[in-house]
Amino acid sequence: MKKKVPDNPIYEANLKALRDRYPQIAARLEETPVNCDYEMRGTGVKRFVNVYSQKQQFYFYDQEDPMKDVSEQLGQLKLKNAKIAVFLGFGLGYEVSYFAGNMATSLGTAKILIIERDLELFKTALHMFNYTPMMGDKNIKLVVGEAEEDLFPIFAEFFRKDSAVMYLKAMKPMYHTSSLRLHKDYYLKAMKVLRESGLYALHFFGNCPEDSLIGVENMLDNIKEIVSHPGINLLYQKFAGKPAVVVSTGPSLNKNKHLLKGIEDKALLIAADASLRIMMDMGVKPHLVTSLERVESTARLLEGFNPDEVEDVYLAACPVVHPMMYELYSGPRIICYRNFDHFRWVGVEKGILDIKQSAGNMAFKLAEALGCNPIILIGQDLAFSRDGKTHASGTVYGENQETQNILEVMGNDGMPIKTDFMWNEFRKAYEIDVAGFSGRCVNSTEGGAYIKGTEIMTFQQAIDLFINEDFYPRKIIDQAVGQFSSDSKKEDILSVKKVIQGTKDDLTKMKKLCRSAVNIIEENESQLQSIIDGSADPDSDIEQIYKEIVKNRAQILSIQPTMQLFMMHIIQSYHLKFELDLHELPDLFEDDSLLQAHSIAKCLQWFAVIHDIIIICLGSLDKAEARIDELLSTM
Repeated sequence: MKKKVPDNPIYEANLKALRDRYPQIAARLEETPVNCDYEMRGTGVKRFVNVYSQKQQFYFYDQEDPMKDVSEQLGQLKLKNAKIAVFLGFGLGYEVSYFAGNMATSLGTAKILIIERDLELFKTALHMFNYTPMMGDKNIKLVVGEAEEDLFPIFAEFFRKDSAVMYLKAMKPMYHTSSLRLHKDYYLKAMKVLRESGLYALHFFGNCPEDSLIGVENMLDNIKEIVSHPGINLLYQKFAGKPAVVVSTGPSLNKNKHLLKGIEDKALLIAADASLRIMMDMGVKPHLVTSLERVESTARLLEGFNPDEVEDVYLAACPVVHPMMYELYSGPRIICYRNFDHFRWVGVEKGILDIKQSAGNMAFKLAEALGCNPIILIGQDLAFSRDGKTHASGTVYGENQETQNILEVMGNDGMPIKTDFMWNEFRKAYEIDVAGFSGRCVNSTEGGAYIKGTEIMTFQQAIDLFINEDFYPRKIIDQAVGQFSSDSKKEDILSVKKVIQGTKDDLTKMKKLCRSAVNIIEENESQLQSIIDGSADPDSDIEQIYKEIVKNRAQILSIQPTMQLFMMHIIQSYHLKFELDLHELPDLFEDDSLLQAHSIAKCLQWFAVIHDIIIICLGSLDKAEARIDELLSTM
């Protein structure tokens, strides 16, 4: 029997704070009945509030002294260096409160992640204590009442957006045994998913500075394209409530691509770059084509079309693509920025989308930004066909392309299907995006890997259900981008030149600071090495050297906005690995002098690498400035 809980000002304050930052948790909590599964009781001489589980018939905390119980339980975990403290269960919040007040500082905690499976228990706790400060703390993340299968996108966003990924090697689980007694399997699964999502986030940030620098150089080569064409921001919400079809090149596209013919006026058709050739060969023109890869081979996907063939097919590329793509493609363009700070650095507004790793995913995010609902996917297999094909027939690079690191995932048909590592990363990216999409995403691929959150139906069923009214997408696009004027082209180019000059000045300062730090470390190298190899006793001077190096590094990172908007994306893969290793060191060395010596040794490599990358960047900016001067001379 449901029990009505009387009005409670503490609970109402907590609920209001939840609505402000965690509206989905608040809504879920309001729908959760209090069934007396948990009963609040006073226990011990000090009359602490405790909670009693009616189902399993036990007190959550020690009856005499719950806070002492919490202290002992956390102490038994023998914690150290917990940059991310992961609480498996919230209980009445005693664990988090004790940890924040007594342990977080000494353990170097930067982020707290609280995972609570039991909505009723959490709701019970919010009736007893005021947790509004915790709910508003940007360094604390609440995950409450989520199903196991929904955890991955939540955790992936935590690592990516909350700057938590750098602490991945110093992430420690914390718990009271009562939480495990209630939901042990759930919390073990949550930790597994948490680690998987952390690794996904690491992969998202890239593998090497060289790749990122190629993107920046391509962007600078494409400045003329950027200032000469309209941005995707002119199309935001222009297709609100209208259906979109995202066409990719998975092998299942062979089954239903013929159904695209005849719906061109009834749905916004967005083609991933590799699928343009397939669509054009069958006489279907997409309205938009997406592309974001930086390499020449991707540019070749748009080669060989006559101007009259593509005169009304808009290339919505991210301008990190190889400049050859713009040379090869004679159709109209729309500039579409990816959510990288380089595009904020360049200072020419065009519109930014939070695109993940593939042109198909880019097409989905584009449709979302334009307001489309539903978004229908076809050819988005992200897996081998049952007969081993990798792509649909008619693709530029063939039906059997090279893959590696084969694994199995669940297919759209409910049976396991083979995929590879990269496709699986794309699938995870889709799951994150679909989880954040307020509309319906229909997967009409008719094969391939299952993307959680999508509705499965055939393409014909989707057409019958959603695609039934003419609204002439091409006309809407033409009208929207017709607002663009290139009158400010010269002014925009001069603005970019000024940004480049200011960035070069900042990079020169950073280079000098790197060189200075390297000199300090090298002057003390023998002393540092003797501490590291144990041939000398720790010396008090090491602390002063350590402070000097930390200060120097902080100065480099504080040169803004150049560090964040220009340098960070280039160095982020290396910088992130450095941060991961640096934050792990307290687990490896307890002695302060030894810890500081190893930290300084790592910093030596950081300064040297950043110094070398800066030199390369200065060269790239010099070339870009020369190209801009040449461009200006023709205007």
